Amino acid sequence: MATPKRKTSKSKVGKRRNNTKVNLPGLSKDKKSGELKVTHRYSSIEKYEESKKA
Repeated sequence: MATPKRKTSKSKVGKRRNNTKVNLPGLSKDKKSGELKVTHRYSSIEKYEESKKA
């Protein structure tokens, strides 16, 4: 089994582990209702209004 010739520094380990974080969705406040919603998605009120139009 291969073993490293030198000890890996804390900064190298940190740089490698940097990409394993959890990314949270971008939230924005809806102008009409004031509720938080995921950006570029319909809010619950917009879905309701769209269904009433049809």
